[in-house]
Amino acid sequence: GHSGYMVLAVGERGLGMFKQKTGLLKPSCGDLLETIPQEQITRFELGGGALTAPLVIGLADGSEFALEVPRAHKGKVEKLKAALKL
Repeated sequence: GHSGYMVLAVGERGLGMFKQKTGLLKPSCGDLLETIPQEQITRFELGGGALTAPLVIGLADGSEFALEVPRAHKGKVEKLKAALKL
């Protein structure tokens, strides 16, 4: 598994997980870590938390990705969920 900051992006076919690169002016997408076809995503749950919020992405085969989202980025994750139509 990957430990560190990641960038999540929704495309036409699903969800992409990328390493976060630290740029000179702002962070950007790095290497692709995982792609998840949209039809395989069965759950996208963002919990509550003071500093970070748990995010669980459930897959059709029963496996899960368990991530932590900084409080400042919860709104962006809610937009991802809406884009995935879950």
